[in-house]
Amino acid sequence: MLKITSLVTIKVTRILKSNNVASAIIGLIKTLGIMTMKWTDTLTIAESLYDTHPDIDPKIIRFTDLMQWVLDLEGFNDSPEKCGEKILEAIQLAWIEEAE
Repeated sequence: MLKITSLVTIKVTRILKSNNVASAIIGLIKTLGIMTMKWTDTLTIAESLYDTHPDIDPKIIRFTDLMQWVLDLEGFNDSPEKCGEKILEAIQLAWIEEAE
């Protein structure tokens, strides 16, 4: 419960600072579990990874680790078989942008 509470706090803070309020609200809804993340939700996944792994440099991660971290995210609900290198690259790039 504490994990969800801190993620919600982070997401609400993002909504208040965001230029794209709609995207930030969708991220909050997904965090709350009202809506689940799929592999195609690369931006939301990247934001969640940034929040859950703040000490990780996304420029040097291995795709095997990245895939497992995505599968472990709260609110992620998609099949590992639907993931490919292009999706992982998109998530990594979005995470790099989020970190900068």
